[in-house]
Amino acid sequence: MIDDEADSFDVVPCKYGWVYNTTGLFTSAVTEMNWVCDDAWKGPFTQAVFFVGSGIGSLSFGVVSDRFGRIVSFVTSNVIAMACGIALPYCKNFYAFAAVRFVTGLTHITYFFSIYLLAVEYVEVSKRSFIGNMSLAVGLALGGSTEAWILKYLGDWKLFNQILSLQGAFIIVAPFIVDESMRWLITQGKIDRATKILRRIAKINGRKLPDETVVSFRAMANKQFEESMAAKEKKPGLVSIFRTPWLRRNATLAILTWVLTITLFDAHIRNISNLGYDIYTTFSISAALELPADLLSILVLETLGRRWSSCSGLLLSGVLMIACGVLRKGSTVLVVVAMLGRFFITFAINTATTQIHEIMPTEVRAQGTALANAFSAVALIASPYIAYSGAIDRGLPFYILGGGGILACFVAVGLPETAREKLPDTLEQAREFGKDQPFFYVPGLGNRGKFTIGEHNGTKKRKFGSFNETYRHVKPN
Repeated sequence: MIDDEADSFDVVPCKYGWVYNTTGLFTSAVTEMNWVCDDAWKGPFTQAVFFVGSGIGSLSFGVVSDRFGRIVSFVTSNVIAMACGIALPYCKNFYAFAAVRFVTGLTHITYFFSIYLLAVEYVEVSKRSFIGNMSLAVGLALGGSTEAWILKYLGDWKLFNQILSLQGAFIIVAPFIVDESMRWLITQGKIDRATKILRRIAKINGRKLPDETVVSFRAMANKQFEESMAAKEKKPGLVSIFRTPWLRRNATLAILTWVLTITLFDAHIRNISNLGYDIYTTFSISAALELPADLLSILVLETLGRRWSSCSGLLLSGVLMIACGVLRKGSTVLVVVAMLGRFFITFAINTATTQIHEIMPTEVRAQGTALANAFSAVALIASPYIAYSGAIDRGLPFYILGGGGILACFVAVGLPETAREKLPDTLEQAREFGKDQPFFYVPGLGNRGKFTIGEHNGTKKRKFGSFNETYRHVKPN
């Protein structure tokens, strides 16, 4: 926290050395390697290097995921992250530390998103929001709210970092208990393997899989693969996402929404230091808010829909943070309003995480989300500086977060609704996805009208929400 009285003080070099006050805090790489005064740039630089690695790694692992499978990407990224996490405390100089942070950054986001992507591709339409958000609700809320106190108890960043990293060892067993994405296998023409997984799933669930179901599944899978081959898109690249106007529009809006939302989310976490309260308590409360925010996502994403959920979360967080900028000085009211803003930005990022995976077609889903993550990695470099802008003016970081939330809301409103929709598997399907949706479409209201059968003898059949109605269409003379 920056004191108002200190704002006018002159900044001078550290001529006589320095002493660290770590009472109630913990040691860090900055204090151990003395990255202060003239070397104060080194800490933020290693963070910037990490995000540069994240951008490169997101694109690289996106290609790996689409070419070699989700499991390969998931296991490889986690093993690298674990090895780098264990090695980092042994780096005793700036260059080694920065190099390891760069390699760690290569796995950032991918180590989690690859398995999230696989889960989304396996789950049926009505359960996607539940599966995606329940894991976040439990993992992030429980882990985040306890990590701060574990670190305070240990008092040593090195031991804490190694404990966190060693958890990656459990990922090695993933290939033995988690099946590859059947959607991905079909796009690669690996129908036999997909069929084998289908039989295994039925067996685990105690269901008998009728032969006619297997025949129907294989026919559907072969047809989908043949259509992909006919369009010469068996191995499409990132450029394919931007070749047609509608898909290019959707992909661009989805990427922009994701970049803005994740940057705001990260900056909200860092901005806790500007609240003027105990860092351990505020961080724990902030992390615990993941649980109610994720549970709210589960409840409303299928009714209100992804688009309006994203817009409402971004808009409300923006308005609340502007209110914090007006309050400015540390107070209980400021903390409460800021935590509400954190709640809604968490709700928004849960929605954006679902959207970015659902809008991208299966054929290039990993590469498309990787591209979004690459752009977000570049944008995240600005996140620490949003929090640090409090050194210029106490209310500035709150105004930036507020304005960013409102801006992101206007970007997100242009996205197509994906709730209760069949995910596009091919680029051909993605080129038409969402075109028939009215602007104010809300899945829970069923206020969607589209023509599903062409004209026949002057009659058209229209599907409106969950009802089918046939009406007479009279052509004008």
